[in-house]
Amino acid sequence: MEIKHFLAQFDLIGKKADVYLAVLELGSGTVIEIARKSEIKRTTVYDILLDLEKSGLIYQTTKVNKRLFVAEDPEKLKKKLEEKERVLGEMLPQLRSLYNIKGIKPKIKFYEGKEGLRQVYSDTLNYGGEILAFASEDVV
Repeated sequence: MEIKHFLAQFDLIGKKADVYLAVLELGSGTVIEIARKSEIKRTTVYDILLDLEKSGLIYQTTKVNKRLFVAEDPEKLKKKLEEKERVLGEMLPQLRSLYNIKGIKPKIKFYEGKEGLRQVYSDTLNYGGEILAFASEDVV
């Protein structure tokens, strides 16, 4: 899996991913150093760095009267994922109760692309009942 595709799962997309990767590679750096490394304008980099700091992926420190941005251990991404999983586990019963309110469920589902194909395979393996047909858009 490409690293930027992986980071997108943590809402690190585009310039935000580039800045995060630059800080990771540098270890620590000033806004100017990070801007050069990521090839993004300094003012944009500064805003992104503040956002990454709020996310807990980097932190600020001062060294010889210079403000440095330092990357946190990438293990933080795992902890963020575990936290999201925990919150989902807590909310899932409430979401399921809303899901079961209506008795009528759709009998036809549409899928597109590679991810849709993966979902079809997953649904097929997990479905307890009888599947009557698969069809392409051209047939329908």
